[in-house]
Amino acid sequence: RLKIDTLVLSGNELTSIPTGLIQYAQNTLKTLSLESNYLTTISPIFTLDLKVLEHLNVKYNELAWTRSPRTKKELPMLKTMQLEGNQFKCNCSMWTLKSTAAQRTRVNIT
Repeated sequence: RLKIDTLVLSGNELTSIPTGLIQYAQNTLKTLSLESNYLTTISPIFTLDLKVLEHLNVKYNELAWTRSPRTKKELPMLKTMQLEGNQFKCNCSMWTLKSTAAQRTRVNIT
């Protein structure tokens, strides 16, 4: 396994999350930046068992919605999730994201 604590994949015209690459650093990755790509979902991030991920930046993609971590086992160390610049549709999934962040008081969503 690689000992990478920061992975910046911003501005690479990604249309999907390179889960294979991220998995190699899942035990050490603290910061993941996927800013300014063409991502329409970030759901695969929640299934990667990223135990130490603290900062997730997915600003300026094409996200219309995102689910929140369902349990504290998903992204247990998450402190910030940057979502600005996406065209979110207001629906129940957004309410769930907000309420999950409120329950996990240390998570700052921008």
